[in-house]
Amino acid sequence: MNNEGDNAGDGFEQRAGAALRDSVGQLDARTRSRLTGARHAALEQARAATRFHWRSWAPAGALALALLVTLLYLRPPAVPAPPPGPVAALDDLELLGDAEALELNVGPNGDTADYDFYEWAAAVASGRSGI
Repeated sequence: MNNEGDNAGDGFEQRAGAALRDSVGQLDARTRSRLTGARHAALEQARAATRFHWRSWAPAGALALALLVTLLYLRPPAVPAPPPGPVAALDDLELLGDAEALELNVGPNGDTADYDFYEWAAAVASGRSGI
């Protein structure tokens, strides 16, 4: 069944092609020239429509480039990673250099502070006192 439809289509195509070739042969030179010019103009217009127009994308590209440059120059500087090793030693050095911190550890008479008193005061303030 499909072969019959294909054969009928082939016959129609062959007859249509022959009729077009005969009609072109009967045209005068001026009409052929005009048809050829129109065909070439249509083909050129189709090619022009598919070409990439870089001028239309230039403003968007310039804006993207300006944004990228701005981001690169305005980003915050990278913070270096802390050096490896014990950080507690640095904290101890800061305590030794801070005069007010030393005053907290030494009592008014020059003796060391009584930490039991501070623990008791904290317990009373939080309501955990056994008194």
